[in-house]
Amino acid sequence: MASIRDIARQAEVSPGTVSRVLNNDPTLSVAKETRTRIHQIAQALQYEKVTRKNKRIQIITYASREKEMSDPYYREIRLAIEAEVKRLNLSLKRTIRIDGQQDHIDLNKIENAGAIIVIGNFSVDALNKLKTHNANMVVINNPNTPKSIDAVYSDLDDAMTELLNRILDKGLTKIAYIGGHHTIR
Repeated sequence: MASIRDIARQAEVSPGTVSRVLNNDPTLSVAKETRTRIHQIAQALQYEKVTRKNKRIQIITYASREKEMSDPYYREIRLAIEAEVKRLNLSLKRTIRIDGQQDHIDLNKIENAGAIIVIGNFSVDALNKLKTHNANMVVINNPNTPKSIDAVYSDLDDAMTELLNRILDKGLTKIAYIGGHHTIR
């Protein structure tokens, strides 16, 4: 594959000029003939622009800050994701919260992210809409996620069955349950 230096040698200009021409830098003042020559040489050498990977991760959650503080399960999921993003040396954008109070989403933030991580129970329609704006998407903890979207979730049915069987095996019969309320956005 041809490099910017290869094009610069043949065009008899600096590699910086080649780079700025190929990146359509509007502040570069260069003759039209030079611009044309650079593009023709790049095409003849079959130059392919190296695309940089977008390392910005956007988290979207249905939980307000208050709800997340009262729900350690979702808080720990988000904190674990943030820790892994940091460990991988990726950039984390500010979390978008769709909490019923402010449901407007800046779609540019989603489109400009390298990937989005959606945490919680969003409707199939909402997930499909998000996917149209960024196909690099993973949904966390929503077992109703369409098969066309990557998802990670706990199998709570099996976990609960296993837990109850263990309790019953120990001869315990007085069982209390404290649960929460899930909302689909």
